[in-house]
Amino acid sequence: MNELVRCTATELIAKMRTGEVSAVEIFNAHVEVIEAENSRVNALVTLCLERAHKEAILADQKFAKGESLEPLHGLPYAVKDTLPTKDLRTTFGSLLFEDYIPSADAIHVERARRAGAIVIGKSNTPEFASGAQTDNAVFGITRNPRDLSKTVAGSSGGSAAALAAYMVPMVDGSDLGGSLRSPASVCGVVGFRPTAGQVPKRDNTLPFDALHVFGPMARSVEDIALFMSVFTGRDTACPLSSTAESIDFNAPLEAALQGTRIAFSATPCGSKTHDEVKALLKTRCSTFESMGCIVDEACPDIADNHGVHAVAVALNAITELGGYLDDDRFAGSDRLRKFLQKGARLTAHEIAGARSIQARCWQVLSEFFSRYEFLLWPTMAGLPYSIDLTDAEVDEDWRPVELTPSLNLPAISLPAGLSREGLPVGLQLIGPPNSDFRLLRLAYGYQQAMLPGL
Repeated sequence: MNELVRCTATELIAKMRTGEVSAVEIFNAHVEVIEAENSRVNALVTLCLERAHKEAILADQKFAKGESLEPLHGLPYAVKDTLPTKDLRTTFGSLLFEDYIPSADAIHVERARRAGAIVIGKSNTPEFASGAQTDNAVFGITRNPRDLSKTVAGSSGGSAAALAAYMVPMVDGSDLGGSLRSPASVCGVVGFRPTAGQVPKRDNTLPFDALHVFGPMARSVEDIALFMSVFTGRDTACPLSSTAESIDFNAPLEAALQGTRIAFSATPCGSKTHDEVKALLKTRCSTFESMGCIVDEACPDIADNHGVHAVAVALNAITELGGYLDDDRFAGSDRLRKFLQKGARLTAHEIAGARSIQARCWQVLSEFFSRYEFLLWPTMAGLPYSIDLTDAEVDEDWRPVELTPSLNLPAISLPAGLSREGLPVGLQLIGPPNSDFRLLRLAYGYQQAMLPGL
């Protein structure tokens, strides 16, 4: 394997800027891995390599002319198949859109292209990004590069697998209830869920929805910050972006972390966490303490918010997808059909009750964050599970990532280590809204303290 593919995105860009390597060399190195690995992993599903190769040549010509280079100059980039890409097939993992070719990019994809990134294809996803396995009727299932019998979770599983297999240095994804963080956890990479509005989106159906956010996945915290520096910024198409605080993701990640107060829970809100996950997380508490952080065992009382999340997802599903339920081409995972049916049955009393619980949980969190700056939880309560298991069989594993999205809390999943079987385990850092960059600084400090152990 060409060692170039093991470089982070930040390292590759530095090499291109000094002329050490060319964009075409980087492109070719990753294509070699795609050709060798993708048939067994099934991470990338629609490729545009010929077009991408031409763009890599143009990137090198720009460098040769001494022109100013963009932040993501010449960087290969895979886009989740639920995120629109202009003139490139976007199926949403559904037979309904098997041949759909959008006329416009998602806002952050458009920004990434302008910043010099080269789209090489789309990454696999469950149908309409719903499911605990990355599997669909159009492309089939994505397997974990670490162990082909294990899951990549969902719904940004193709993105995580492509990163873990070194097929591409830059990917994106979306997160409604863990879809960036859970795949990152089981594949041993970094997944970041930003505060809603930080990465704007075009959404004519649910323009004020803060549950479903777009964000980056990477192999280092520096790469996450780099991608966020390009993805973020207000856009008139996204009303939530006008309320998100302006954050400078280009600022230095190094920061004094002494005295940072972290609330740790290995079993947040009663999560049935696997003993190996508990043990790894407790060991990582010592890492944060070695950085000067103050780590207390404490957890906000927001267990009821798990039910709020279920109601919110059901409402989203019926609003966006209810019209497809009777279409024969709509395969629908068990979870997706369950959410659609639940959304259709929800009463005003149930919705009002969920909002009341959400308000109480927010009050609890507001008080909690006056004492602690961040939460430290497992990303997944269990170890990477079999690709044969259904959503219902692994539902409990997802509790730690599903407790916070409806409260609009940014969160990042970081590698915590390996299980006895050599499978990745992730830890989750969570902060209050718009603490995104402070969260990345804490994550970076942890990453530096762990190197070369990660």
